[in-house]
Amino acid sequence: MKYLDVFERDQVLKNYEGHPQVDPDKIPEIHFALFDGERVRSIPEAVGDEPAFDWVMASHVIEHVPDVIGWLKQIAEVTVDGGRLVLVVPDRRYCFDVHRPGTTVGQMLQAHELGETVPSVRAVYDYKRGHAYTKAPDIWRGEPPGYETRVFSLETVLEEVKKARAGEYVDAHVWPLTPGALLEQLIELREIGMSEWMVQACTPTKRDENEFFMVLRRLPRGGDWPAELLAEEPLPDPMPDWLAEWVELRAQKSKLQDRLKRRKKQVARLEDEVRRLRSELDAVQSSTRWRVGGAVTKPMGAVRRRLRRG
Repeated sequence: MKYLDVFERDQVLKNYEGHPQVDPDKIPEIHFALFDGERVRSIPEAVGDEPAFDWVMASHVIEHVPDVIGWLKQIAEVTVDGGRLVLVVPDRRYCFDVHRPGTTVGQMLQAHELGETVPSVRAVYDYKRGHAYTKAPDIWRGEPPGYETRVFSLETVLEEVKKARAGEYVDAHVWPLTPGALLEQLIELREIGMSEWMVQACTPTKRDENEFFMVLRRLPRGGDWPAELLAEEPLPDPMPDWLAEWVELRAQKSKLQDRLKRRKKQVARLEDEVRRLRSELDAVQSSTRWRVGGAVTKPMGAVRRRLRRG
């Protein structure tokens, strides 16, 4: 197994020094580093004469790359025809990107045309400013974090933006993604001639978790792929997943409102029954028979108590 990263292992260790959730002993040796001390190289440059790969694994990587279209092309260049690219991707709806809007194909195209090799000012600002402390189960329960949970102060955000303006590599989630959106975007990129990958499988985010999985297959070089070659590709949803989620919530709201109406009618019937029973009770207690019966039962009760005492 070979590992590729932006930096050599020594720099990776330095970047995560003191991080409570990172065990430095688990950071592997980096075989291919993109940053050569002066610039960020392409993946084919960094890999060099290494034979083409059958499998590439990218866990929580695609959302970080400055130019996602260029990144996919570079991986396709070092992968055999029919090779697989396995993606593990954070779902922006259930992680610290929850305050951020989703990625668009237009943004991807712009980053590619600009040839971006480091996260842009836009990406750094949005990532740092929107970064919110949260836990996936809380969001799944319908308890998303408010703005008060944002991690970085505005002053800190502007300091990071200043670094990005100077051309420094400031790590960021450049692309906030969701399963349905990324699926649709990958299909569209291929259809407009900007990708040589098809989506072989997509596993949506599971409840109380914050990441989803995709397997892409490298299409044969040369293009002009027959329809049967793309037949296994899962069809995208009829609408964006965030919109489908909103429609589902509206449907749930409508069902709850119907249940509430039924419960209110039941409560109204019970209140009518209570009023009727109280009216009947008042009528009984105000009757002559009730008053006479009370006058008789009170002395009889005293007699019974005396008899029990012997």
